[in-house]
Amino acid sequence: MTSTAAAARNVRIRVEPAHGLWASFNYELSASGAAVSHVVPESPRARGVQPDDDIVQIQGKKVEQMESGEPQSLINANAQVGVDLVLRGKDAPNGTSS
Repeated sequence: MTSTAAAARNVRIRVEPAHGLWASFNYELSASGAAVSHVVPESPRARGVQPDDDIVQIQGKKVEQMESGEPQSLINANAQVGVDLVLRGKDAPNGTSS
């Protein structure tokens, strides 16, 4: 039997400039934050990423503390130098991401 805590899944992704992130998965912004909307099957960059994963941090800053449009701006501004994302799976308890 697997507990909820044991099933929790956090993914930290560091996307280097030469290995595009957006060929691996897409994201959507909403009033409550950002989430993965689509994952390209068999994509090596998206291993461990699932549709509906919450994007909880971008470049070390918590998405819940960002202003409107800031998540997209941070991703776009760092796309050429590398983007650091922390994702939380829908099965992860709140507060388990780092």
